Amino acid sequence: IDGDNLIFTVTFSQPNIISATIDGSDLKLAGVRDSSGTVTVTVRATDPIGDFVEDDFDIVVAPQNDAPVVDVAIANQEVDEDFAEYTVVDLSTIFSDIDGDELMYSATLSVPDIVIATVDGDNLTLAGEPDANGTVTVTVKGEDPSGDFVEDAFDVLVNPVNDAPVVDNPIADQVIPEENLLHIDLLSNVFSDIDGPALVYLVSSKDDNVVAFRGTLDPDSLYIRAITDFVGTDSIFVSATDGEFSVSSNFLVTVTNENDQPVIANPIADQIIDEDAAEFFVANLSSVFSDADGN
Repeated sequence: IDGDNLIFTVTFSQPNIISATIDGSDLKLAGVRDSSGTVTVTVRATDPIGDFVEDDFDIVVAPQNDAPVVDVAIANQEVDEDFAEYTVVDLSTIFSDIDGDELMYSATLSVPDIVIATVDGDNLTLAGEPDANGTVTVTVKGEDPSGDFVEDAFDVLVNPVNDAPVVDNPIADQVIPEENLLHIDLLSNVFSDIDGPALVYLVSSKDDNVVAFRGTLDPDSLYIRAITDFVGTDSIFVSATDGEFSVSSNFLVTVTNENDQPVIANPIADQIIDEDAAEFFVANLSSVFSDADGN
């Protein structure tokens, strides 16, 4: 009423909910980031001799949901093929929510069938798919109950590891007649290698009574022949190697007896005798003829 210039000040019943600025005679208020609640604002007007009057009013700052944030990015991972399951990280150390909401986590993969990503509570685990390698991006989502979310992505490099060849179809035991040739086709149906390189085959026999060899023009084929006049059983060893690992398929070959025609071992020499010659010895016929069968 005296026309004095007044000095205005402002105080709050609680700090860190709103901020106030007095610009001349204008009072301006602003919210403090991520803060909510009720605060009483007291505005004082003071004249030059110190007399003052105050006015109070309440401000209710309604809470607004805040989306989760990524505090620390998940590091890229490098592992070898067929790696065992391990825990990558506790996701509660990666994501946070200023509202204190409990977050739900999920993980998706850019490429299937290389790794298995599992979220168990706050833990993210990875495991290798069998015989798979390559690079996959894992995207992890942290979502609050209101549906707001944030994502963090990292790469997993799975290095290839050489796998040993395997026997898919073992070679069965074989029976062949004496002095016959046995042909076993397509060794590639017997062995395989998940890594796909061409395999090298090696063959041998236990007692050398049966000769095993691969075809010159068809190296995918196996040929077996018994030595001359052998009758009986021998073991055949067939191995496939990729240059680092190998695997074998062993089987028995039984050679059955076949009647052999007698042969002339020592021909009887021509003879010259005189008329009315007395009986004389010409030859022991058992040394002239022979039979491989022993008959």
